[in-house]
Amino acid sequence: MRFVGADELGPDGAGMEFRFQGIVPVARASGPDTARSAAGRLAAETVAWLPQALTPQVGARWSPLDDRRAVVTLEAGSETVDVEVRVDAEGRLESLCLQRWNDAAKPPAFEPFGGRVEGEHLTEDGVRIAGSGSVGWGWGTAEAVRGVFFRYSVIAATPLPGVPRPPSAST
Repeated sequence: MRFVGADELGPDGAGMEFRFQGIVPVARASGPDTARSAAGRLAAETVAWLPQALTPQVGARWSPLDDRRAVVTLEAGSETVDVEVRVDAEGRLESLCLQRWNDAAKPPAFEPFGGRVEGEHLTEDGVRIAGSGSVGWGWGTAEAVRGVFFRYSVIAATPLPGVPRPPSAST
């Protein structure tokens, strides 16, 4: 079964729509709950795929927990989101977790959300990002295995114009 869709978060709010075979609507949402959930997703994706945005110069605030874990606080939409980051001994991202708004929960509430990074992807300009892994609800709980709803594998990543790039190896 193939579903096609997108979520978006912008200055005017958030929206989500998915369609079966790109034709039949199967999910559609908007409003404050959708925006709150989208802020958590944006924060998680920023940690995984835009490490340049994790510096104090662009507003990220870091608090160490131990030698392998820290919490990074990010502004995402109109929300402030704390994401716990775990790295391996070489500093590579292993996992991330946060409390994300789940508007599908009964009743809607913040719930553990996160994922495991199984591999990394090195972009052509030398930025290391999460290359493969899985994410879902119930991260860090007994429900984590059943909560996984997204598995990914990055095969290419193109830098956005205007995003700072690391210095070249020759400088």
